[in-house]
Amino acid sequence: SSGIVGGLAIDRDDVCEMVTALLSSEDAKVRESALSALQIRLHSPRVLNALHDAQQGKILEFSREKDVILQVVALIDDDNGRCRFKAVDALSRLVLAFHTEAVVAVARRLADGEEWIRRHAAEIISKALADGNRILGGASPFALTVLETANTELLRATIAAYNLGITLEGGGDVYLRRLAMKGLAAAAADRRAPNKNKDRASKKPP
Repeated sequence: SSGIVGGLAIDRDDVCEMVTALLSSEDAKVRESALSALQIRLHSPRVLNALHDAQQGKILEFSREKDVILQVVALIDDDNGRCRFKAVDALSRLVLAFHTEAVVAVARRLADGEEWIRRHAAEIISKALADGNRILGGASPFALTVLETANTELLRATIAAYNLGITLEGGGDVYLRRLAMKGLAAAAADRRAPNKNKDRASKKPP
């Protein structure tokens, strides 16, 4: 099953490479199963900790994930709706951790013709933006530069979601607008915490 394979793929790059190769299959069910397996790897504590380290400038461990992420991002635009949904799902934890490329990729599905897919993308982006104060507030001065780039993309995506919620064919999408407003309201909250971090860093003794 994809769960067993995904568990093996968490630490074994050879298994991960074999699963990643299945993303190019002509069979949508095979692509979907491969995405399910890769999702287990991308959601694993090892990968998420490696992303955190990369945001601090220690990129070696997370560099193992570069090809996997690129291949999953490519399926964001898959012809099959279930594969698009699963690609969004596979990238969701990276979006919540402020991985810029994942944010940009998931944002592409905000205009998806399938309601369940665009709403899933909007839910993830709204949740990430709403959590921005905590993530930015706890960031080191070095990481803050990286995280602010992702935060800018989240803001851009959320504004796009609101606009799409108005202009989508068939009368717009009220749920999309509601999610956008929720995220934007959180983004408008006090963002002084990151600056306090900078101040504390500047006052540290040599």
